[in-house]
Amino acid sequence: MPTILELFKKNKKDLYDGENIQIESKGLVNPPRAAALIASSPNAAADLIGNQIGGAFKGSAKRPDDTIFNGDNAFSKPISLGKTQQGLKDAVKADTEYYVKQTPAPDSILAKLKQGASSPG
Repeated sequence: MPTILELFKKNKKDLYDGENIQIESKGLVNPPRAAALIASSPNAAADLIGNQIGGAFKGSAKRPDDTIFNGDNAFSKPISLGKTQQGLKDAVKADTEYYVKQTPAPDSILAKLKQGASSPG
């Protein structure tokens, strides 16, 4: 019967496949996702522009927790920025007002073109 270490070594490529990181280690944030979160905004126009930038790095800000912001100005960032899964459990604090976007970030035209789409549509 194989040990956990042997199984891990056998499946390491599936878990850490270059750009498509399936498991993040030591609490590090996935760099393409971090780029998308930094560019994310609760302001619709700023979010559209920011998501194009994030998409150029193959990142997206489309998780439900990416729609929660500390404020509603164009420079507010999602509470999920820089948080690990464990950190998200304590990211929202009682008696604090948050702004919640009604929809996630729009699709990135740059990301679609980079993936080989023949047109933005």
